[in-house]
Amino acid sequence: MSDTKKKPPRRANGRGLDQGRGFPGALSWKTAANCWTLLTSLCGDMVNAKKRALRTRDNNPCTNVRPPERGAYKAKQFLFPSEFLKFVSCERVPLRWRRAAGKSR
Repeated sequence: MSDTKKKPPRRANGRGLDQGRGFPGALSWKTAANCWTLLTSLCGDMVNAKKRALRTRDNNPCTNVRPPERGAYKAKQFLFPSEFLKFVSCERVPLRWRRAAGKSR
């Protein structure tokens, strides 16, 4: 008798589909969600555009397409201006750290 539990889809490398950040060309979950929103909006406009000349389909091909699953949010760190000034003017902090903190990205 076969295993009746539904297993998540896997790639040839053994990783799950939600663990795709380790290979070239992988999208982050946020980028995939943005692409999904764009595509479903475009398909919706093909059916319900304000201008009738832009309506090219009778049905929406993305009606039952579910969005990609969300991943973890990145924690974003920041310093207040007063904290930044204390950090870059502190003699005990190595010079290369202070220079790295001063570079804008």
